[in-house]
Amino acid sequence: MAGLAVLLFGALPRLSVTLAWAAPAAAIALGPLGDVIGLPGSVRDLSPFSHAPAVTAAAVTAAGVTAGPIVALAAIAAALTAAGLLLFRRRDLTP
Repeated sequence: MAGLAVLLFGALPRLSVTLAWAAPAAAIALGPLGDVIGLPGSVRDLSPFSHAPAVTAAAVTAAGVTAGPIVALAAIAAALTAAGLLLFRRRDLTP
């Protein structure tokens, strides 16, 4: 979510605050609440919360936790942050 906020700030500075707050609200509505309101799986998969594994203490002690989804989400966040910083550097900030 933070990477998306940086990208929005770099690309759309005037709308960045509104869109940056709308993104987590949509992610929560699509992900965890998607089961409750009966959304199909393909729509629920748009939320990053649906890709993070549910980790319990037993799974951690048994070393059954896979790092793949977390690494993928971190890579996407890093890419969005880098893109946002590049867009921010391209903006003309002189008065």
